Amino acid sequence: MPWPFENRISNLAFGLALVILVAISLYSYRTTIEFEKTARWKGQTQEAIQTLSGILTLLTGAESGRRGFLITGKPEQLQTYYDAIERIQPEIGKAQLERALQPVVDFQKNYGVHVYIGEFSAIRWAPDNSAYRYLKDLIDIFEAHDWDWTYHAFREWNGWSVEHGPDRKDNKPAAQPTDRQKLLLEWFSKNHKPKWYRTP
Repeated sequence: MPWPFENRISNLAFGLALVILVAISLYSYRTTIEFEKTARWKGQTQEAIQTLSGILTLLTGAESGRRGFLITGKPEQLQTYYDAIERIQPEIGKAQLERALQPVVDFQKNYGVHVYIGEFSAIRWAPDNSAYRYLKDLIDIFEAHDWDWTYHAFREWNGWSVEHGPDRKDNKPAAQPTDRQKLLLEWFSKNHKPKWYRTP
């Protein structure tokens, strides 16, 4: 039996309204995604500006110390230069690591996934305690983005061992905890079981 004309018009209007509602929802969703992306880029830009501003301030201090030494000949002016350079190096190193890991950050935010860093390490005899700084910078970045991570490795080859000191020829564990070991233990102490975990 054919539908009355009024029913056809009513159904057509309902279908049209449904199509419009779906279109609005899709548009709103895309707008929200774009807004989040813009906000993320704004935050990253602000972080980069802050990092560069800090480096610029340190460079200015280094240049002032160098010029002070050239003008006065006083060695204490050079100390200002050396202090500034020493502080600049970690800033540049961490900024480079953050840039290298930015694709991981983007992937996490775009797809809503949880990130796990399966292995990372630093050779224990890296010069100038740089192994400690490298590990610290990486862990700071991991934790800032709520990533899980595993250090490589525990009591395997002693080149990666945080229980051994920086002397390549010394294959015995250090008498006192190393800076690298204390760094890991400090973070391990903050571990907690997730809320969904239940003890059998």
